[in-house]
Amino acid sequence: MYRIVICEDEAPMAGHIAALVDEILDAEGVAHSVDHATDGAELLELVNAPGYECNLILLDIMMERLGGMEAARQLRELGHPATIIFITISESFAVEGYDVQAAGYLLKPVDKGKLKKALLHDYTVNFLHRFLILPQRSQTWRLPIREITYIEIAGRRLAVHLPDKTVHHTARLDDLAAQLPGALFVRCHKSYLANLQNVRLIRRYRLTMVTGEEVPISKAYYDEVKRRFLAHLKN
Repeated sequence: MYRIVICEDEAPMAGHIAALVDEILDAEGVAHSVDHATDGAELLELVNAPGYECNLILLDIMMERLGGMEAARQLRELGHPATIIFITISESFAVEGYDVQAAGYLLKPVDKGKLKKALLHDYTVNFLHRFLILPQRSQTWRLPIREITYIEIAGRRLAVHLPDKTVHHTARLDDLAAQLPGALFVRCHKSYLANLQNVRLIRRYRLTMVTGEEVPISKAYYDEVKRRFLAHLKN
């Protein structure tokens, strides 16, 4: 089940967003649940409860007891993997939200069409396509796709990089790319595939990942990578 938490301190707004979420996902036949937190402190208590799982947090930025941005920072410090989409009255928070790996933001009053696009994108990319399965001779790796930073050709094998490990696998880069969500991964070099969700900075001709690692961009791929990166930020 796709699990969502709405963190909003204005009850009418929270109710309105919840109703839109139900309407959108019911129409798509998506089994889901919606929980509600009234501020950042309550959100942290909810999502950190033993056994609790959520996939997406719709998080208001401006709240009195504990604001959304600080709550998001604490969630990321604790390693919580849920997608975060901010609900805000101003686009000025977009850059700051990037520091906590927010997937985007929605302006108040929340537009149903934009909410639908955000929900279905997250559901498809981060819920349906959650793991990359790499069978090997003596073991099988089950890697969370959202945690993969980049993949590179390393000798005769591929190196799949995550923040806490690198997994080597025998395959062609094109074949592995076909198993990954095209909305997230971009070919930036003949030997590299990068996860746009984990890119912190783009410049000629290099990507800086959230881990601080740098990935080369060849001249032939630069314009397309830049276009895809900017499009990902808008989504």
